[in-house]
Amino acid sequence: MYDKDYTEFLKIQNATMGFRRNVFDSLTRLYQSQFEFEYAAKWEDLSLRAMTDWDDLGGDGISYSTTKIGYTAILSYLTSKIPSSKIHLNHRISNINFLGEKTKLMLANGTLINDDFDYIIVTSALGHLKKFAQKMFTPHLPKRTMNAIEKIGMGTSSKIFLVYSDSTWMDTFLSPLPVPDCFVRKAIDGIESEFNIFQKVSWAPNIYMGWIAGDAPEKVDKLSDQELSKILTQLFRDIYHNYSIPEPSAILRSYEQAQAGIRHSDLSIPIIQNEKIRIQLAGEATHDRIFQTAVGAFLSGRRESDRILNDLRKSG
Repeated sequence: MYDKDYTEFLKIQNATMGFRRNVFDSLTRLYQSQFEFEYAAKWEDLSLRAMTDWDDLGGDGISYSTTKIGYTAILSYLTSKIPSSKIHLNHRISNINFLGEKTKLMLANGTLINDDFDYIIVTSALGHLKKFAQKMFTPHLPKRTMNAIEKIGMGTSSKIFLVYSDSTWMDTFLSPLPVPDCFVRKAIDGIESEFNIFQKVSWAPNIYMGWIAGDAPEKVDKLSDQELSKILTQLFRDIYHNYSIPEPSAILRSYEQAQAGIRHSDLSIPIIQNEKIRIQLAGEATHDRIFQTAVGAFLSGRRESDRILNDLRKSG
C-alpha cells in the first residue's frame, strides 16, 4: 500500500532518480523507522489491526525511560515480602502440571518444587512460550491459546548505549538523516541508515542511547563493538563536521507485531478446568491495548492478580 503511493509520489515530484530520490528515500526510511520502533516489528510485517488496537493514551512523540534506579526498587519491594526459599533465580520451569486438583511445577534441572499451587500466573515472554509451550504444560493448553501464541508476531526494538568521557559535542536529541551524495561520501553504510534516533540519558549525560528496530537489530548483532564504534563515530563526525569526536569508551547493548486474525487479548483468557481457574497468562504480549511495553506488562499482572482476588471472594 505504502510502496504504491510512494512510487506515485516520486513520479509527481519528478524524483524517480538522482539526488532528490536519495533525499526522499532517506525521509521515507525515517518515517518507516518510527513505526518499527513503536511496534517492534519490521516494516513489511506491520499489522494495521495491531496499530489500530495499540493505544497508550499518551500524546504523539511522548516517550518514557526509567531513572538510574531502574526496576531495582520494585524488585526489592516484592522480594522483601517473599521468603527467599520461595524464590528460584536462574531456573527455568520445564513443566506446569495441572492435571490434579493442585498444580505442580518442575524445574528444567528435574527438581519438582515441593509446594502445590491453587493458581499459576505465567509471565514468560512470548518468545519463550513460542519455544516451550508445547512441552511446558500438562495437559496441553487449549487450542485457542496455542493458536494465539503461535500466530502473534514478534520483532525487536533494541537500545545501544554509547559511553563517552567527553559529551560536550552531543545534542540532547539527534535524529540523523544520512543521504547519499550529501555527506562528504557518496555511499552511506547500511548500518548508518538504521540509526535514526539518539538521545542523552537524562541521569547519565555522558551516555548516548541509540534506538534500532526492524532489520537493524539482526544486522547490528553481527558487528563487533569495534566495528560498530567506527561506523557510528564516522556518522557523528560527518553530521557535526567535527572530526575530533572520540570513539565511545564503551558500548552497552541490549540483545515484538504482526497478526493473522489474532488479538493479544486472546492470551489474557485464563485456562479453566472443572469450572476452576488453573492457568493464567500475563506479560506485555497479553495486554490488548499496550502490548510490548513495561506498562502493559504491569497492567496485565495486576489484571491477573485481581482475577485471583475476585475468584477467592466468590468461593469464600
